[in-house]
Amino acid sequence: MAATARVVVLMTPEQKSDVTLRAAAEKLSVGDYMRRQALGDDVLLAALVEELAASTERARAVLERTLARLDESERRLPEIEAAARARAKAEFAAFDPQLFARMVRREITA
Repeated sequence: MAATARVVVLMTPEQKSDVTLRAAAEKLSVGDYMRRQALGDDVLLAALVEELAASTERARAVLERTLARLDESERRLPEIEAAARARAKAEFAAFDPQLFARMVRREITA
């Protein structure tokens, strides 16, 4: 926020020192501290609302991308399942269930 007008506030050196310490404690410049004190939470609240709106927009965009990826995955699911079945069928093409049963019964040692 760019300053557009100056407001002069007269105070004792002790008051200025107190305001300076309070501003530092809140990690604010004296000007920001004075504005917040004078305007209440309106300025802070407006900044928070603006950040919330930006954060919500970022979250919406991420959600949209995630839903699009999910839709694409669901569309490709039959193709992925068919490929998995083909790989499994090829992998077990030479499988001999009777030989396997004999191995389980320990008729054949490895």
